Amino acid sequence: MATGLYGGETVFGGHGAGGHPTAVAVVSDILAIIRAEHAPNGEAGRPRHQSPTITSDFVTKHYLRFLVKDRPGIIASLASILAKSEINILSVLQKPNSSKSHLPLLITLEECPTSLVEQALKQINILDFMVQPCLHLPIL
Repeated sequence: MATGLYGGETVFGGHGAGGHPTAVAVVSDILAIIRAEHAPNGEAGRPRHQSPTITSDFVTKHYLRFLVKDRPGIIASLASILAKSEINILSVLQKPNSSKSHLPLLITLEECPTSLVEQALKQINILDFMVQPCLHLPIL
């Protein structure tokens, strides 16, 4: 419910937060902000006819979430494959007190081409300690 000076109390209904409705709203807001910042004076509300091109060579930071069977040497194996692909690790987080058979391991990467990350993940996803394929999200 929202209250406004002229509208009084207003109730909004719909699918609510979460899932696809929220994702669409967030992306829409980001695009509106970008358009407003890059528009010439007086054109902030008008849609741009040109969208940015994002390809597999898009350079950005990356978020990787692994679910692994815990054992010594996992981080070393991952780091080795990433290093051979000339990818630098920014941070590593291992959730303490998690199940040894389904251990979450998070890695963020410094800026690099998405295509390099995808190539490295092809090698990583077939390693015997992987419980499921890595979740890879570019950080935009």
